[in-house]
Amino acid sequence: MSTNLNSNLIPSPDPTPQPAKKKARPSAFADTLRDWESLLSAVEDQASVLAPVDPHRAALADSLEKARQSKTLQESRAASKQGTTQTLKAIVVEGKDRARRTAWGDPGPAGDHDRAA
Repeated sequence: MSTNLNSNLIPSPDPTPQPAKKKARPSAFADTLRDWESLLSAVEDQASVLAPVDPHRAALADSLEKARQSKTLQESRAASKQGTTQTLKAIVVEGKDRARRTAWGDPGPAGDHDRAA
């Protein structure tokens, strides 16, 4: 007796479309810094068009430099690593806010990440 097992595998006339994939947010510290570098490069390439976000670009560049310096300090001072890590995390939070403002042209003042919602 032969049975055709494929007879019940008829494709549905309305297949469910795959949801659009969102760009993954950077999770590793190095990924975050590369994301910031890429964003800064893109803004600099389009400086004449993106002049309104220049204060945010400058603030993000400052956060990038502070993050690099803090990471270097973290790696060189194992004894004080916990305090440096906390500082680094605060800088990353600040930088992520500045990256968002730079990318989206948020009109809020650069460095003003504590403003009321």
